[in-house]
Formats: sequence, C-alpha cells, structure tokens
Amino acid sequence: MGFQSAASIHHQAEAKRLAFEDRAKWFADERFSRTPVEYLNSKAYAAERAALIRPDRVMDRAFPGDAPTQGDTTYFSVADKDGMMVSWIQSNYRGMGSGLVPDGPDGSTLGFMFQDRGELFALTDGHPNVYAPGKRPFHTIIPGFACKGGEPWMAYGVMGGGMQPQGQAQIIINMVDYGLDPQEAGDAGSMRGLPSPRAIRQKASAPCSSRPESRRRRRLNWRPWAGSREAPMAGSVAIRMWSGR
Repeated sequence: MGFQSAASIHHQAEAKRLAFEDRAKWFADERFSRTPVEYLNSKAYAAERAALIRPDRVMDRAFPGDAPTQGDTTYFSVADKDGMMVSWIQSNYRGMGSGLVPDGPDGSTLGFMFQDRGELFALTDGHPNVYAPGKRPFHTIIPGFACKGGEPWMAYGVMGGGMQPQGQAQIIINMVDYGLDPQEAGDAGSMRGLPSPRAIRQKASAPCSSRPESRRRRRLNWRPWAGSREAPMAGSVAIRMWSGR
C-alpha cells in the first residue's frame, strides 16, 4: 500500500472502527474493571480483528471483539455401576457471586457462596420475570438429563451462558440423529446463534463442506476453536448408559 493511498486510508479507517468498538466495550478504570489488557494487546487478537477488514469494501457495521472473560460455571456428571446418575452444575454468575457464605448448623462456614443471579430479574412492571420477594429469577444454568424408553440414558451438560440450551440440543441431535458417541458429539463443530437473525458463530471444527451452503442462508461468523479463549462456545461433559450400565 502506498503512502496515503486509497488502500492505506481504507485499512486505517476500518482498523479505527474496530478499535473504537473495543474501546467502548472494555475501556474503564483498571481498579474497578477486569479488562483483559494482555489479550487485547496480543498479536493473536490483532490478527483476528485484522481478518475482518476487507480490502474491497467497508464493513456494514463494526462490532467489539470477544476477548476472554473469566467464567465461573462448573459442570460434572457421574454414574455408578448400578446405573445411578447425577447431572450437576454450579455458577456464581458474577465473579464471587453475592459474596455471602452460609454457615452450617454447627456455626462453621460451609465453604461455598450464594450466586447473584437476581441481576437477571426484569425491572419492567408486568413482565413475567419482574423481581418479587421469594421469587427465583431467569438464569441459564441447565444440568441436562435425557431418558430413552422411559429409562435414564444420559447425564450431560454444557457451559457458557446462553450457549447451554443451544449446545445441549446439538449434542442430542449429533447422537440421536447422526449416531455419534458422547465424545464425538462434544468434539464436533457447534454453532451459537447471535442476536442478528442472519448471523451464527460456528466452531472451526465444523466440516468445511457446510460453509458454502450455510452462507447462502445466513452470514456465518467463523471463528477458530481455542479452548478458554472461546468461552462463549463453551465445553461439554456427558455420561451415557450402555446396555443398562
């Protein structure tokens, strides 16, 4: 790109748009925020954002990036030789949750904190989820359990906020409709619907053959799978019964 050429000016302008979106989302007093400065300044993140810039067109709209934040949801499933199964999930929601640690009957601290998901109450009068004394709020915590023929079949779960019901449905589809085992179903490509009706984020492990056909229907946002850096895509755990055991 030449000095002050159209291409140079275009790339600078697009880079500024992306940077300002990140600024609006993340910039704050570091004493009061958990801005992931190291990741935002990394070459990996810069490359990810730079890949959004098209040399031949202006982005319709710039969005802030998905720099990793600290998740706190923990899920596990267990089963014994007799077929007893447990699907268990725990999350404080915001960091340390409510900050309240309960005491046991003998006065000793029980060692876990109450969550603070009351933040998810609606504040609009008449809304089904409006706050009220003794009322439980909407939340995304879903320990999954599946039965087959009226008998326990699988204890499973997905972590990642609103990804949980989407991920659980995809695991069931992968296993029931396509014959994958629990490991294959969890490792397979997954997708997460975004607020835009025409946008989907999809794990890069999804078959490349699905991309052209999918793009004819929706605008897909393809992202590489990078473990905890892709927290919105989450992870999964599953134990399935086999021949009654």
